[in-house]
Amino acid sequence: MGRDRSVRQSINRHADFICVTILISAYLPGVLQRSLWSDDYTTLVAPDEAKNLHLSDARPIYAYINIASFYFFNNEHSARFLKFIGLVGIIAIYSFLSWELKKRDYSLKNRIIVATALLVPSFQMPAHWAHAWVLSWAAFLGLSASYLWSRNSFRRKKGGDNSICIIDSHIPADSSIQFCSHRGARCFKRRV
Repeated sequence: MGRDRSVRQSINRHADFICVTILISAYLPGVLQRSLWSDDYTTLVAPDEAKNLHLSDARPIYAYINIASFYFFNNEHSARFLKFIGLVGIIAIYSFLSWELKKRDYSLKNRIIVATALLVPSFQMPAHWAHAWVLSWAAFLGLSASYLWSRNSFRRKKGGDNSICIIDSHIPADSSIQFCSHRGARCFKRRV
């Protein structure tokens, strides 16, 4: 009985390592694969067309970040670094959500559920498409803004969460929606 409890405690202490290992093992083969998708080629070969497309979609920050990133990482080999940055963003999202869970619940099961949720196809884009690396960081910014918004003292004094929201809204909307879903989940949890 005592041994089972100590094993469970040990697993819970190493839960984040286990979950990050799950994420890395799922995404790393795609990150290391030497390939570019169609949108990656467009951004690489015709950066002005890609920039104009993002600008016409009212995503100026995304447009200039993509142009700058493909300026520095301008071939198939170096584009893997952009996919790696996207994977690090996914791990940052997991770390943030795990930190939120640790404040309330230390169970391995819930953290594995969060890690598994980060394996759905919408989170595969930042790790497998070089031009989409920004999406994971936009989601992370949205979650950070939600956290800052929930801290009333910060909202009254500095307004930093509003500036994060403004920046985040100029990145693709599907990523910045994380702000709304996280805030909604926090409000729902308070009422239950």
